[in-house]
Amino acid sequence: MTPDSPTAEPPKPAIADPEVTTHPEPEAPLTESACETHRDVDLANAGRPHGFAGAYESVKRFVRKLRGQPLLEACAIIETAPGEEAQVDYGTGPMVHDPATGKHRRTRLFVFTLGFSRKC
Repeated sequence: MTPDSPTAEPPKPAIADPEVTTHPEPEAPLTESACETHRDVDLANAGRPHGFAGAYESVKRFVRKLRGQPLLEACAIIETAPGEEAQVDYGTGPMVHDPATGKHRRTRLFVFTLGFSRKC
């Protein structure tokens, strides 16, 4: 066939026109989870087998949906001006070998954290 023949297909456009472009509809609605028949199993035992032949990832997705989003704990954010505040932590660390004396000595730890930048 030649491009000039009457039975030739028209050329496809380089960029799809959104008004002309159609998206196929899904053939079937999404099916319910294979875990749905085991909904009455308590969440504490959700990882144990109860005659379920599906994939473990399927169970994990189903349990996450049942549990919902985890509740976030409130945390206070303390804002300070630069140089205004700092936090000091002091404590004991691990035992280390002192090569000069040949003895083990306990280390001491000191941490100074700036309030504004949170740099140690």
